[in-house]
Amino acid sequence: LVAPAKTYQITMENYAFSSPTLTIEVGSSVTFMNMDTAAHNAVAVDGTFAIPLLNNGESATVTFNKVGVYDYYCEPHKSHMTAQIIVE
Repeated sequence: LVAPAKTYQITMENYAFSSPTLTIEVGSSVTFMNMDTAAHNAVAVDGTFAIPLLNNGESATVTFNKVGVYDYYCEPHKSHMTAQIIVE
């Protein structure tokens, strides 16, 4: 039985992702929403996804169709702005 796809939200606020680790189902999507005045993006360490720089109030959605662990970071702030999505 395949679980229905869901959409999760991760906000980017105070130079951090709202979920340090997020576990989702295959086929689900994650919407990244920037709530900061600074521009942020999300780029997978392994290159599987990259969203463009988002300004305040902008969002972008990524759908995950493969099981795996996806470590990602914000390019301009990658020294401290990192997180992980686990797809099962």
